[in-house]
Amino acid sequence: MRCIFIAFLLLSLHLRSTLAAASPASSNKISALSP
Repeated sequence: MRCIFIAFLLLSLHLRSTLAAASPASSNKISALSP
């Protein structure tokens, strides 16, 4: 159960960094939603 949570956390961080690289505007939205 804990491994799944860690995997999901890493995946979300990876997606966030990918979106930030793709477009700065969307990364600002994401950082505003989840500090």
